[in-house]
Amino acid sequence: MIVTITETGQTIDLAGAESFVEAMDENNVYSLATGNPDDHEKLFRTPGGRWIVNAWTGMQRPTKWREIDHETALAWLALNGIKPSETIHGSGPSKKVYTRTWDESPQQFQKRVNQAVI
Repeated sequence: MIVTITETGQTIDLAGAESFVEAMDENNVYSLATGNPDDHEKLFRTPGGRWIVNAWTGMQRPTKWREIDHETALAWLALNGIKPSETIHGSGPSKKVYTRTWDESPQQFQKRVNQAVI
């Protein structure tokens, strides 16, 4: 599937990309990725290591596509309770992996990851 980055018009091929679905809050009301019940996101990692976010509101189309950097992608994964694996980091030197503890809220975890990455 080829998508177009909304802001730049650049096309990106998502063939073979890994995809990660947003998590919902404990009441299944709002997206942890966006903090909103109507706004949603899905993250993709291309075979070349690029991170692409697909964002949409409710059932409204068209969707928006944007590219994010590695650190932002790791924070997105952490916020959604997804534990990054070595395959997510790709080739090259390994980057630190953050894991949410059982007693840590997604918001607390996000704050901890943001402080560590900065």
